[in-house]
Amino acid sequence: MEVLFRLRTSKRDKNVGTIYCRVTVNGVRAPEKSLGIKISKKDWDSKRQRVTPNNESCQISNARLNQVKQDFDSAYLEIRKADESITARKLVSRVFGTKSLQTLSEIFERYLQEKKTIQGVSDNSEKADRKYLRNIQRFFKEIGQSDPLMEDISDEVFLRFLRWLKSQYCTNYAVKNAQLLKTLLKYALNKDVVEKNPIEKIPLIKDNNYDTTHLTQQQVEKMMQFDFSSLPLRQSTREMLEMERDAFVFCCYTGQHHTDYSNKEFIIHEQNGRLWLTGYRVKSVGGKKDKRYSMPLHPTAVKILNKYGGLTGLPTRNNSKRNLVIKTIGAYVGLNVYLSTKIARKTFANYCLNVLRMRYETVASLLGHTSTEFVKHYAEITDESIDAEMQF
Repeated sequence: MEVLFRLRTSKRDKNVGTIYCRVTVNGVRAPEKSLGIKISKKDWDSKRQRVTPNNESCQISNARLNQVKQDFDSAYLEIRKADESITARKLVSRVFGTKSLQTLSEIFERYLQEKKTIQGVSDNSEKADRKYLRNIQRFFKEIGQSDPLMEDISDEVFLRFLRWLKSQYCTNYAVKNAQLLKTLLKYALNKDVVEKNPIEKIPLIKDNNYDTTHLTQQQVEKMMQFDFSSLPLRQSTREMLEMERDAFVFCCYTGQHHTDYSNKEFIIHEQNGRLWLTGYRVKSVGGKKDKRYSMPLHPTAVKILNKYGGLTGLPTRNNSKRNLVIKTIGAYVGLNVYLSTKIARKTFANYCLNVLRMRYETVASLLGHTSTEFVKHYAEITDESIDAEMQF
């Protein structure tokens, strides 16, 4: 730590200046802080760091300088004793009581509010960011920091956090959580809240092995034909399982996200002698629904729609409960697949590409993608695709 006092004169009067305090730790300097001591330029001895001549006014000023140095020494020892990282900004905050230091949660709220104002943020996007934040906070709580200062997040801590994420989640989900922390540190640097971004050059690499787990058409048919009345369960439970099965299969033939399906902000209409489904995908930027999709309804989807008396009657529940029920259904039906609502969407992609042999561009449009990058992951060679091509 280095504490240096320097005289700064104004443009109007080069003969009079104010003493400022400059603090540097490990080569990183905090913004200078005014001590409010105004003196004549000729009375300042920068080499001795003292005000001359030796009169009462100068003695008071020098006593103030001595006190500030002692305060910094005390603050340094306090932070070191607490086994916290020592930074110039943190020392300045301790000594002068400035409010420049901000915690992780404070920066997140500030970042999110600015993002809402400038870009617009949908409810789903905000929920995702808050979920990632809770994971970040859970890590810091485990290492004894419930809400760390942004200044205290070092490259070592970040790498430890990344290892912690990968021990609990798949690579791509871990990267999403880590990316939020990188974004917040970059934002804090831009807002002059931290002196440097220690993780700026740490790369986050996604797993290119995209998970294309899906159901085959035989498995979808097996699920659709399963008789829940044969299960030794209460009538209400059997009905609930059947309803969720129908909702899942409906999405297998429409490729809808849970949000698209649950909000029911789509219409069913007749076109060219068939029932069509038309709607707009919910996108994250400003909550805009600018990704239109429209498709003829598969006969199985029409059957489900008619079973519940139309669009408004389709059964819905929240995503977490749906996922729990779907996994139970998979076990009862005897499917060797770890089911979730996302599997229905992937089943739709596989059906379109490997069974119906549709173009990448068409399937991407139906899924609400702007490119075919992710769609191509589903175009793997499967028994279904081989069977469709090898017709003797």
